[in-house]
Amino acid sequence: PRATPPPTSKCGELKMVSRAGWGARPAKARTSFAQPPSKVVIHHSDGYFRHLIAQRWSYSSRADYVDRVQEIQEGHFDRGFDDIGYNFLIDAYGNGYEGRGWGYSGARVPCCNS
Repeated sequence: PRATPPPTSKCGELKMVSRAGWGARPAKARTSFAQPPSKVVIHHSDGYFRHLIAQRWSYSSRADYVDRVQEIQEGHFDRGFDDIGYNFLIDAYGNGYEGRGWGYSGARVPCCNS
């Protein structure tokens, strides 16, 4: 499903797209953090760039990135994850996308997910 344009955040520059905004499927399960995380892990998906090249640079709009976030979630479900593995994602336009969001354990960095 196509999402609505992301709302402007309070800081005026960053636009955040909620799970509903990018058409996320419901998580199969969620694990809450027992305490606030002490680390932040930033994951860069080089597979995305391979995907871009294969598609001849077809991701040129925000709507295309919304589609890509949906594809990532589907791929993670296919690999047995309970949801998209990332807490947040950022596109080339600087828009943030809520993945698992605040307060929930991610699934992409086994040593640091809890």
